[in-house]
Amino acid sequence: MKKQLRIGFISQGMGTIRPPSVRGSVAIWTFGVAQQLSKHGVDIILYEHGDSLWRSRTLHHEKIRITYLPTGVNRIIRKLIRRLTMKNTKNRQSSRVAFDSPLHNLGFMVLAALRTRRDRRNVVHVPNFSQAAPLFRSLHPRASFILHMHCEWLTELDPRIIRKRLGAVSAVISCSRYITGKTTARFPHAGTPMMTVYNGVDPERFKPAVSKPPSKRILFVGRISPEKGVHDLVNSFRRVAGQEPGASLELIGGRKNLPPEFIVGLSKDRRVSMLDRFYTHDYLDSVLHGLPDSVSERINVHGTIKHDRLPQWYRSATVLAMPSLSEAFGIPVIEAMAAGIPVVANRVGGLPELVVEGKTGYLIEPGDTDSFAEALLRILGSETLQKSMGARGRERVKQTFSWNVVTDSLLQVYSGVLTKAPIEPSAGGVVP
Repeated sequence: MKKQLRIGFISQGMGTIRPPSVRGSVAIWTFGVAQQLSKHGVDIILYEHGDSLWRSRTLHHEKIRITYLPTGVNRIIRKLIRRLTMKNTKNRQSSRVAFDSPLHNLGFMVLAALRTRRDRRNVVHVPNFSQAAPLFRSLHPRASFILHMHCEWLTELDPRIIRKRLGAVSAVISCSRYITGKTTARFPHAGTPMMTVYNGVDPERFKPAVSKPPSKRILFVGRISPEKGVHDLVNSFRRVAGQEPGASLELIGGRKNLPPEFIVGLSKDRRVSMLDRFYTHDYLDSVLHGLPDSVSERINVHGTIKHDRLPQWYRSATVLAMPSLSEAFGIPVIEAMAAGIPVVANRVGGLPELVVEGKTGYLIEPGDTDSFAEALLRILGSETLQKSMGARGRERVKQTFSWNVVTDSLLQVYSGVLTKAPIEPSAGGVVP
């Protein structure tokens, strides 16, 4: 690579990077990739939301710099926007700036653009928020702008607006071929390179337990939110509990729903759009309400678990359940496979790209809770199946989803946008 890479990763704002603590799937991805890229001699700066109103600070962690930008400008802009918009609205809630608006998180994005220019970043990497592209192109025009999609927003929002924003983007990366395919089909003449780079995991960090006592633990890891399908999982578990007296369901994840307009309000999938019925009351309470004691006493709700403690939960589990009704990728799936745990997942979004049917787990049609229960029972009832699927899953992670493979793919993308050279496919999932 002729030009030295100087990468600026911009925070999505829905997670935190405070080493050694990292919270949020996109933040975990960013930090994991940054650690690997720094080993290749790449100059990395992460731009995060800070705790101070007016001062920025920089933390040096290993070979990575993390710059925490002040929040004061963001707060002032939010207040001004609220005052202006409330004049034409009836209540405070309706005056909230839409997440896809150029005004959303504007203060932080302006500061980030100016800092990346001052810090001479030649590649700026932004997750999900396409409205940042024209802003960065205006304030830091010499940098290559990478838009990284961990969701389906490009194909769900107004295509006229998205098409204009894509004109300011050097390349679009998606976390699955599912997302890349939909985006390419929606914007076939965009002229912007679009490719897939899978999410990653450290196989050694999530390596299987040397030995563990027999168990029948079904593990769920993820946000306890309607689109994650926990209500379907609980229905499936009712049947499992009736046939496997020793089975338990372990739920790990925060109970805070995403705003409905992020997924449920945008989706064209009827199964997903109908989930709005769960937003009138506490989702988990409604899911667990009315269960017989013989079932409810075997469902354990653990809340949010720090990411560095997750490996031990995977190692003690028998099978991972992923009943999502909308899922761009599904990081818990590759974490479970890295730990040698079979997976039962719905056949939606990017999940079929992770689970090899009958080899590393089972794929079920969404909403088919009986078949989901049958697949769980099949795995719970066979140690041979648990071991064979677990071993194949771990090998698949090493070959396709390890951080090393993901980093090699990213380096191809970065090199391509800097040199304007064609980006070739790789085993790590880079797909032009």
